[in-house]
Amino acid sequence: MKSKVEEKLDSEFEELGVKPRVYHFTEGIAPFNAITIVDDNKNWTWKTMRGSLDNAFTREYLWLRGYSPATRFIFALKQMHLYGVAICDHRDQFNRKLGRIIAKGRLLKHLKNKGEEK
Repeated sequence: MKSKVEEKLDSEFEELGVKPRVYHFTEGIAPFNAITIVDDNKNWTWKTMRGSLDNAFTREYLWLRGYSPATRFIFALKQMHLYGVAICDHRDQFNRKLGRIIAKGRLLKHLKNKGEEK
C-alpha cells in the first residue's frame, strides 16, 4: 500500500509525463545495506542498471577525500545521470517503501530543477 507522500510524488510524475522505474539492490553492494534507484529511462533493464552500479563502485574520486562513502557513491552515479538514489547504510534497517519515497523525491527534484533551467 502506498503512502500519501508516495501517491503525491506519483501524481507529480504523471503531470510531468514521466513513468519512473524502481530498482532495489541488496547484494554485492558493501559497505551499504541496500541501494534504491529510481530512473525515468525506459531503455534500462535490471541488468544494465546493475552494470552501472558496479561501474560506479569501481570509479574512485580521490579528490572527494573526507566525504562519506555514500556521498562519493552518489556523486559517481550523478556523473552517470542517475539522480534518484537512496542509500541504506549498513547500520540501518532496510525499508523498501522509505527507499522508494526518498529516491522518487530526489529524481523529482532533479526533473523540476532541470525544467526550470530551460
